[in-house]
Amino acid sequence: MSRERILEVVLTMLGAVLLLITASGAWAQQSAPPASDQMLATGQLSETPKAAQCSGPPAFDQESIAAFEQQAASGDAAAQCGLGMMYYGGQGVRQDYAQAVFWFRKAADQRNDEAQHNLGVLYRDGQGVPQDYAQAALWFRKAAEQGNANAQYLLGLQYGGGLGSAPRLRGSLLLA
Repeated sequence: MSRERILEVVLTMLGAVLLLITASGAWAQQSAPPASDQMLATGQLSETPKAAQCSGPPAFDQESIAAFEQQAASGDAAAQCGLGMMYYGGQGVRQDYAQAVFWFRKAADQRNDEAQHNLGVLYRDGQGVPQDYAQAALWFRKAAEQGNANAQYLLGLQYGGGLGSAPRLRGSLLLA
């Protein structure tokens, strides 16, 4: 590998780190939540025990699911995110990535960082939507700016790999 290529890779990674530090600035100023509120990651998409982020129905029977769908349809962002998770994983409903995108977007538009992160994953992987790294980066960044650690990590990976709207620092290094 040439010296120029190594420098380019190092500078790209440095740019990704700087963006993550910037994106997490507001998060760093807040106190950390209690350990019981910390996010648990399972599989590709984030799941969290915090009801305010992404909730599910009390049971997966027809009546509970119907009531939960009504709650999501009435504008409850946590229920919308939870319904997206149900459609993504096929829990209590037929697996349907397009429906997962629909419900995640409704919750994401209400600044639900879990839904924003999950939309980023779906755009990155092309599930329910055409694969689009720029859209994935956009949703990861929105969630990252709210302190979503999974989104910060995935945004850094994307930027480090040159996917989406990765910073290009070729030929310049800014030192403070």
